[in-house]
Order: sequence, then C-alpha cells, then structure tokens
Amino acid sequence: MARLSFWFCLSLLILAAGSSESRILDPLSSTRKHALMENAREIIRINLQKQKSSSGSIPYSTFRLSPGGPDPKHH
Repeated sequence: MARLSFWFCLSLLILAAGSSESRILDPLSSTRKHALMENAREIIRINLQKQKSSSGSIPYSTFRLSPGGPDPKHH
C-alpha cells in the first residue's frame, strides 16, 4: 500500500511540474531605462549636496550624559 501511494504522489508531482511554465519577462525599454537612470542620478546628486553641506557640522548631538542610578560605578 505504501508503494502504491509513493507512485501516486510521484506521478502527481511529475504532472504538476510538467504543466507549469515560466514566462519571459519584458526587457526594459530604452526610454524607461533612461528615465530610471536620470532618476538615480538626481537622487545621488541631491545626497552628495546634502553631505557637502553638512560636512562642517555635526549631524547629531554629542552631549550624552552618563547613566546615574543606584550604582554609578556599574557602567
């Protein structure tokens, strides 16, 4: 009985794999690819400008207080 169920499951797997197909993806058109590249260039340009403008200043606060609490020597 176990042998029959094995062959039945195996045949179902083969039938399922044989009926499935992959589809070909559409390649990006040249105009769409050009638009994506222009978008990426603009984003990189804006990020570089932000980095240049904030390079002289500290972007975060460095005024950290040490933890107090019941045992100050613990930390």
